[in-house]
Amino acid sequence: TTALEDLLHAQLSIEAQSLALRDDFRRIREELQQAAQDEANASARPGRRGASMYAPLNLFARGRNGSLEIYWQEVHVHGKSRTKRFEYIPRNSKGGYSIPRLLARARPFEVELVHETERRAQELRILWREYSAIRRALNRVEVVCRHRIAENPVNQRAPARIELVPTLEPA
Repeated sequence: TTALEDLLHAQLSIEAQSLALRDDFRRIREELQQAAQDEANASARPGRRGASMYAPLNLFARGRNGSLEIYWQEVHVHGKSRTKRFEYIPRNSKGGYSIPRLLARARPFEVELVHETERRAQELRILWREYSAIRRALNRVEVVCRHRIAENPVNQRAPARIELVPTLEPA
């Protein structure tokens, strides 16, 4: 395999890790939300339900056109029509999220999960950025090499196949 193929496999692995991170966040958050809801119901007056444990903060991840997007949004659902409204959460200048601002939007039962998930998401974003820079550099090297080979007249007369160990043909 070539270096470029190995790099693409590594990027696919990072993309798979980001999708798994998203799925794990949603699954664990749902479990924490249900536990908090059960606790609220248990502490409510008999015959009443506890306050709803609504958690709008959500992690999204997807690979798209050779890039990776890992981002946070708040998803609000209108009570009567059940229409979803997505509120974009701005990133900082480094391409990640401010942990304190993100945690301010998190519900008490999910604060630790959001913190740990964003830490891992930042690691994946940095890895993706570094692999993408290497991929662009390899592509530039390949283009330059092709261009120089095409310009060199000596290479036009070169044999189509070069053997490192010559084959012995019977005489």
